[in-house]
Formats: sequence, structure tokens, C-alpha cells
Amino acid sequence: MSTRPTRLVLLALASIVVLGGGLFAYRSCRALPPDVPIRADNPVMQAPAAANASAPARSPIGVNLAPVRDWSVSFPFVDVFKSSRPWFSGTRDTWDDGRKLDLDAHGWVRSLEPGQVARTLMLWGGHYRHGRYVVLYDGDGTIEYDGGGVARLVPGASTPGRQVIELDPKAEDTQGIAMMLVRTNPKDPVRNIRVLMPGGRCASDDTRWCDTAHPCSGAEACVPFESSYAERRFNPDFLAALHGFSILRFMDWANANDSKLARWDDRTTVDDARWTRDVPFEVMIDLANTLHADAWFTMPHRADDDFLRHAAELIHARLEAPARAWVEYSNEVWNWQFGQAAYAKAEGEKLGLGDGYDNGPKFYGHRSLQMFRIFEQAFAGTGRLVRVMAGQAANTYILKLELAQEDAYRHTDVIAIAPYFNLEPPADDKTLSRYRSMSLDALFRALRDESMPAAAQRVRDHVALGRRYGLPVVAYEAGQHLVGVGAAQEDDELNALFDAANRDRRMGAMYQRYLDVWREAGGTYLLQYSLCTSYSKYGRWGALEYITQPRVQAPKYQALERFIAKVPIWWGGAKKAPAPAPVPGANEVD
Repeated sequence: MSTRPTRLVLLALASIVVLGGGLFAYRSCRALPPDVPIRADNPVMQAPAAANASAPARSPIGVNLAPVRDWSVSFPFVDVFKSSRPWFSGTRDTWDDGRKLDLDAHGWVRSLEPGQVARTLMLWGGHYRHGRYVVLYDGDGTIEYDGGGVARLVPGASTPGRQVIELDPKAEDTQGIAMMLVRTNPKDPVRNIRVLMPGGRCASDDTRWCDTAHPCSGAEACVPFESSYAERRFNPDFLAALHGFSILRFMDWANANDSKLARWDDRTTVDDARWTRDVPFEVMIDLANTLHADAWFTMPHRADDDFLRHAAELIHARLEAPARAWVEYSNEVWNWQFGQAAYAKAEGEKLGLGDGYDNGPKFYGHRSLQMFRIFEQAFAGTGRLVRVMAGQAANTYILKLELAQEDAYRHTDVIAIAPYFNLEPPADDKTLSRYRSMSLDALFRALRDESMPAAAQRVRDHVALGRRYGLPVVAYEAGQHLVGVGAAQEDDELNALFDAANRDRRMGAMYQRYLDVWREAGGTYLLQYSLCTSYSKYGRWGALEYITQPRVQAPKYQALERFIAKVPIWWGGAKKAPAPAPVPGANEVD
């Protein structure tokens, strides 16, 4: 499920701001400069790297990647152990007894107490590929598979250090692999566990999955994952779904919200058991290199200068030209649902930057400027950097404070917002009753007549602000935002309505309208939030509900795909692109 929080509280605060009172009461933060042209050397005015060899060279659409978890359904890695749940202690009869496990620095179990077992879960969100998975490991011990999952050892197929397990195709597709370490030799503990997907990749196409029942074209070989996972770690299905997206935002891969990371030595490394706390920078960069896409990094809000310096040097050395590094200080530091908002306010107060809640945005501008300078030094300039200053879509005041702080705008390349189109019914009976009683027809009319104009106005407001500083506007997140708030989040009728709307072909038409509104209002790059997540009461964020979902069942993804194919970038002197043809369902919205 998605852990993306709702925004009712923030939208309410934004309304207070617009009215001129409340926590972020509007005050002049110095006279704005007159409109200035965007610099010719601004990186957003240049052509981006193509998402892959056959993709449009100037795609205006990027995408956010979903968190790496045992229950996620994007399956980015061939080795699914990298997405596994952290080990938890139990016995054969007790699922979780709460005892602490003896783990080494990389997260491998060093020893077990008498009667103790260590469990971990994989593929717990369903929608995985059925078939035979190969389990490889180093060390001396015994791995079994618990009845809580659907994995079973294939008789006679295992040898020391290698097992073959099969996921029962007849089982309900809601549980995956429940692995149980029942014995490990403290002198040679079980470690370096790899759980490899069934099948392989076509020899000349990393985006095509294959097996004996799904061969590659002609005489092309199907290369088993067991012989290629070390050099090619990404799942072909995942790579195929990313076709055409020109920017990959790694906010959720970095677990930027509420991050505890401060020191470089504490980050997750490639050699760690799993990558669920934060995905290693090396892996993020390698994905961007594989797809020839730009990489957007959100740095932890507690990161010290040494962390930022090491990150900048690694990105500069490893990210292949002409791809660009987009750098952003944390994520939504204005958003009080995340710990970084309180942190920024407290740090701003220590420095005496402003009054009350103004300290948060002011500190954001201050720390962003420091971060930008560190990256500028590592990159020996700004040619392959895009320095991001992000604000709140409903409230230009946040960005005004950030940009003005120490003239941070002079080191900024873009301002970024998340202009979702949304209906967020709060828990009060009157409003909830209105939305609950809506038909799909009524809901799409409300999106068209209420949400879309509001989103367009927010974009226009920020484009006008950007002109004051000579900065283009990008959408760091975008798309629909149908989710309940408070008690409404638990309402079955409302959730069913929102699920149905996201699966309706008219949502594809709404996305086309939305993308056209974004373009006409003056926006530049837009990044969908997100690529692939299951639907739940917490939101319907994914363009796909699972990575192998038939595209005809995914109207949001189809609309994005169509836009990418038909519409090149329209700014920076590029010839204005024609509007794409209406998508199926367009007339049903009007």
C-alpha cells in the first residue's frame, strides 16, 4: 500500500495564508524583482537525456519511484531479497516473539539462540511472477519456508548454497515468500542471500522478460537471471514500465520523509542485506544510467556537509553524461506531516532567521543554498546540475521566503510544486455525504469543473512568481489526488468510488486535460506520482497498480505514454507541439 499522507491540513493552512492570517500570515518578504528572462544556460532550457535509445529525446514527463518494501508491487530488482522485510525473531511456533536478533553491520544474522528462528518476508503485496525462484547464499546453515507464505522447496533441486523454491500458482496472490532461518553457524553464518526471480532477460533487450514459455524473438537467447543478476540487477518488467520517462525522482527510494540519516557512513550500501531503509546512491545512479535518464535526488534533511560532499562527488563520478543531476533539499519541508518541517523550523530559530513559522522556509532556503554550493564545487560548475527550490502549490508565500533567503534564487535553476487535481473529502458528515453519494459521472464533472481550474490557477501563480526570478516551474509530483481524510479514509463507499474512478477510462481523458492545462499555464517538466503502487485507502498514486498490469487496464499510464509519444518539450525555443488526439473517454467527461 502507499504510505503517501493526505494533504487536508496543509490545504487548510494554505487557505489561511491566502486570506492573510494564521500560521503563515502573509507578510511582505522584500520587494520582488521585476520580471526577468530565464537564463539561456538554464539547464531546463536544454534538451534532456533520452529515457532510452528508442524514446523521445525531449520528453517533458518524469516519474517518481515507489518505496522499496516487501509489499511493494513494482519489483525493481531481480534479487527480491533486496526488497525484503527486516529480520524478526520468533520460534517455529511463534511468528514474532519480539526478541532482538544478533545482526552484523550489513544486516545478516550472526547467531541464533536455542530454539530461535529469524524470519523475513518477500513479495507480500502479491502480483509477483509465479514459477521457480533460485535462492543463493554463502555460509553454513539451514533455510526453510514458513507456512505463512506460498513458497515451497522443489524436491531434489537444492544443494548447499543453492535452493530452488516454487511459488504455488494456485495460491491466492496476496502472500509471497516467508523465509525462515532456523540454523546458522556463528563461525560461518548464512549471509549474502539472493532470491532471484524466475526466467531471465533477452540477450539484446534488458526490458524484455523471458522464459521457456515466453521466448525472445527469433534465435535470440533468453539469459537466465541466475547468470546475469550480478551485472544487470534491474527487473526487465520494471525497466519496460519506465520507458519514455526523462527524469527519475528518487524521493521514496531515499526515504526522504522523516529520514534519520545524517552521516555518510550510516547510509545503506550496495553490500547491505536489503535496501528498504534507503536505496544506495550507486543503485539509483545505475538505474538512471541504464535508462539514460536524468536523476533527481532528495538529500536527507539532517545530512551534514560531509554527507552532501560525498554524495555530490559520487553522483558526479558515476552519473553518465549527458544525464543531469537534479538536487533538492529533503521533500516538502513545509509539510507538517513530516518531521523535516519541525526540524527546519527549529534550525531556523537557532540561526534567528525569521519569526515563528517563517523560520522553516527560511532555513530551507539557507540550507538549500549551502547544499547547492557543495554540489557546484563537486561538479566544477553547474552544467550538469539542476538546483531545485520546492514550495507548496497552494501557497506562493513559501517559495517567496525560500528564494529571498540570502538571495538563494541566484543559485537556483527551477522552482518546483505538486499541483495535484484532487477531491479530498474531510470527515464532516455534510461534505462526506456529498462525495459518498456521487456517481462516477458526477465525480468526473467535479474534477473537471472544480479541481482542474484550481490546479491551473496554482500553476499560473507559480509561473508568475518564477518570472520574477527568471526561473521555470516544474512539478516534482503530479497527478490525481483522490483520497479520504480522517474518518472519510475508512469509508468503504468512498474508497470504492475513488478506486473505480482511477480505473475508469475517463481518468485517462482527465489526465490528458490535466497535462494540457499544465502546458498552457506555463509549466515545464511534470513528474507523475508515482509509477506503480497498489490502491488502498491511503491513495491511488500509481499510474500502474502492479508492474505487469495490462496497459489497457491502466488509463493513467496510457495517457502519460500517449503524451510522451506525441508531445516533445515546448519551452526554451522549441517549436510548439500540437495537442495530442483526444483519448478514449474524453467525450464522456465533457
